[in-house]
This record gives sequence, structure tokens and C-alpha cells, in this order.
Amino acid sequence: MLQGHSSVLTPDGSILILGGRHDDTCSAQMLRFDPSQNTIIDLKSPLNQPRSNFHAIMTRDLRYIYVVGGLSDNGQALASIEKYDNFAQRWDLVSPMNSKRVKFAACQIIR
Repeated sequence: MLQGHSSVLTPDGSILILGGRHDDTCSAQMLRFDPSQNTIIDLKSPLNQPRSNFHAIMTRDLRYIYVVGGLSDNGQALASIEKYDNFAQRWDLVSPMNSKRVKFAACQIIR
């Protein structure tokens, strides 16, 4: 059973399921769940680092998804941040946080 993953809702109503832990192994997978078809597809765009217990958020313009913190495969807390570009369909590492974070909340600030 997959646990410790994060997900974001896309404009077309599908849900992206990111990372998580299955048994004792962290995942780097990015899956798309289409509720209208009841299907799950592996998007073949894995995270740079397998992780669980992190947070993911999509930017207001829907271009980027940020994956923040979490636990690595060996159980170490992470300060790393990854950014997924929906147009280029690739993950990049960006500047890390000043401190490691696990099982936290994040939100988008709309002005």
C-alpha cells in the first residue's frame, strides 16, 4: 500500500500522485489518476529523489509543481525542493530550504 505520498489536482480534473512509500522503499513515481476513466497512468517523469511525507503544491499559473522536504529512502529528513515544469515535462532541483521538514503543511498565497 502506498503511503506518505502527496497529490495535486490538475485543471482537467485528474489527480497527480507523487512519491510516497511502499513497504520500506520510497518512490519517485509521478502517476496520473483520471477519475472519469478510473485509470492510473505512470507518467514516466520521476522525481529526482525518492521521498515520502513531503508536500506538493501547484503554482497559480498551473505551470509548476513544487515538491518540498520529506523523508529520503533511508529515513533522513530532507531540505531539498524540486520543481516540475508542466510545459517541459521535467523535474529540476532548486535551492533547498534552510531547515529540513517532514509531515508539514504548505499552501499557495494568492494576492
